Amino acid sequence: MGKRLLSLLILALCLGLSQPLAAQKAKLRRAALMMEALQYDEAIDLYERVIDKDEQSAEAIRGLAE
Repeated sequence: MGKRLLSLLILALCLGLSQPLAAQKAKLRRAALMMEALQYDEAIDLYERVIDKDEQSAEAIRGLAE
């Protein structure tokens, strides 16, 4: 019973942590599309939102540098 509870707890933790990552990836994809469409202000806003959540996001930092 204890192992099952621990397994469920680990699963719930993993699922909970993966959701914000998926949201950040969606913002990065959208920002890249905005850059391609020459909508720089919107792209910059999206990249900055990602950096607010994750200051180490290399993809967002690189996107801002472009």
